[in-house]
Amino acid sequence: DFVSSVETFETFVASLRATGGGDAPEDMAGGIQQANSLSWSHSTRVAFLIADCPCHGREFHSLSDDSYPAGTPGISIINELLSLQNLCAAQGTMSIHFGRFTKYTDLMIARFKSGYGIDLEVSSVDDTTKLKSAVTSSVRRSIFKTMSIAPGDKVAVSFAPPADINSLMDTAVGGGASRNVQLKRFNLVVRTPSSHEWSRCPALQVKVYRNLKIKSIGDLQSPIGFGILQVKNLFFGASSKAKATSKTEHNRMFMRRATNPFAQGEIRIAFHGQLACSVDELKLAKSSMVMKSFKHVGRGIHDQQQYIKQMEVSNISHFLAEQYNLSEKPSHCAKVQFLPVCVVEEASSAREHLGERRFCAEPPLPTGTFSKFSNNTGYWAEDELDESLLRFTEYTHRATKGYLMVTDLQGVKHGGKFYLTDPVILCKDALRFGNTNLGETFMRKCIDATRSHLK
Repeated sequence: DFVSSVETFETFVASLRATGGGDAPEDMAGGIQQANSLSWSHSTRVAFLIADCPCHGREFHSLSDDSYPAGTPGISIINELLSLQNLCAAQGTMSIHFGRFTKYTDLMIARFKSGYGIDLEVSSVDDTTKLKSAVTSSVRRSIFKTMSIAPGDKVAVSFAPPADINSLMDTAVGGGASRNVQLKRFNLVVRTPSSHEWSRCPALQVKVYRNLKIKSIGDLQSPIGFGILQVKNLFFGASSKAKATSKTEHNRMFMRRATNPFAQGEIRIAFHGQLACSVDELKLAKSSMVMKSFKHVGRGIHDQQQYIKQMEVSNISHFLAEQYNLSEKPSHCAKVQFLPVCVVEEASSAREHLGERRFCAEPPLPTGTFSKFSNNTGYWAEDELDESLLRFTEYTHRATKGYLMVTDLQGVKHGGKFYLTDPVILCKDALRFGNTNLGETFMRKCIDATRSHLK
């Protein structure tokens, strides 16, 4: 089981001897099953798998010698990986990393992701000198995830370094008992639903909310209003003169949502979805959307105001990115764009208790490799550093005269431009922008780290 003594761990590892074998594939399923039986207790949970060959089962490799072509007898590696992936506390997450030695595991890794939604974070360890760096880098990325608190309840709903949590809680507003926060039960299904599967999903009547237009940086000092609108005015090329109002002629829309999410982050899960002004228009390509909801359930987490706050964060970030793109900067720096976001709310309250009535909706990201570049505690992924994003983050702090800054940058680079989603805003006003706004203390950490990397 887990031990706190490094010496005890080293002694145990040194005593291990490899025996048996006879074929190339490894009993990875058995190893993961053993990992699932450990006494996981800390909110920061990291599993690091290292193998030079794939697991048993022809589904996962093209090797000719596999003593167990149907997989390890009596153990499903997919079920074990899913169990390991879901071994997360209500206030934390589990990160699974894979140390890649050879090309023979590539098909297995790809199959885990495409077929079962198990996305391992892969690090190359083909050279033993890379192993220490790969492990420490992986653990650091796992620890420094998006951090979130519930002001007044003093409970983290995602995890972060314990020391930082303590310093944050010292500045938290109010007091009170912890709320009952639980992780939703879900299985990831990566692929997009087929036409037949979409036809089996009910078309639900929804209200759609979006923020009013931001006219200047000065507008950011107060909460941005919102209204109900016809969504094609927001995403589908309608006149920019259209204004959101508290009530419009087209305030009823229709939505379909896939049953299972296709991706998850530290705070939210994402579903394939469709959104249009009529049921017939749902089948059009332009109706494709990504629907995001909070991955935990508990008192107040799925209130309408929480989703409105998330929408405001995204749309302020979208506005600041537009201003940054117009500002003076080195010619080699790429432009930055945040996906525009609206909130959809099902007319029926039947799924309210499940946290499945409201969603933040946005267009799909363009094709590209998804990366998490920074978080909201001052961490930048050193292997993903880009001057354009560093300059953008610094710009948001400078342009607002230190009132707020956009952090937690993640997304894809496509056509020489960064397309980002799910940002976090840190602000002097700790009561704005939801539970991921950690206030001035972490804003100083983030701006100091950003300026340090820019030097």
